[in-house]
Amino acid sequence: MNNLVDSLGQCTTGTIKLDRKEQQALLQCLDDSKSQQIILDGNGFGVEGAGVLRDVLWKLESLSYLDLVDNAFGVEGAGNIAGCLGQCKSLIVLKLRYNQFGDESVRRLALGQWFVKSLSYLDLAANAIGVEGTEVLGELLKKIKAL
Repeated sequence: MNNLVDSLGQCTTGTIKLDRKEQQALLQCLDDSKSQQIILDGNGFGVEGAGVLRDVLWKLESLSYLDLVDNAFGVEGAGNIAGCLGQCKSLIVLKLRYNQFGDESVRRLALGQWFVKSLSYLDLAANAIGVEGTEVLGELLKKIKAL
């Protein structure tokens, strides 16, 4: 674990599968960073990880690229991360593909008022978003001027 934490500053590419303990350590490292780009693709963070991630994202105002693909957040996880994304005032790219989102997840994302003026790319592909969620998403997208 120490090797992972020690080398985080040197990591620029690649995929690392993390267990729960490693996920917590990684998020603690991010908590103290000035990260502009975070890629946490395929780590299966789930609801618990989304809660920890929420606490970290509040502090990352300069974040411009956030990839949270394939982390099984589900409805509750969507609510966890939605409430803090508005703090990421420089966010341009947000990838939330394959996160077990449905209509209720989209409603929670919209209620979180996370939309920011700078967002220009939103990826919600491969989620089970139906007609109701699509309508909510349509209203949300009208509020994001860069899209």
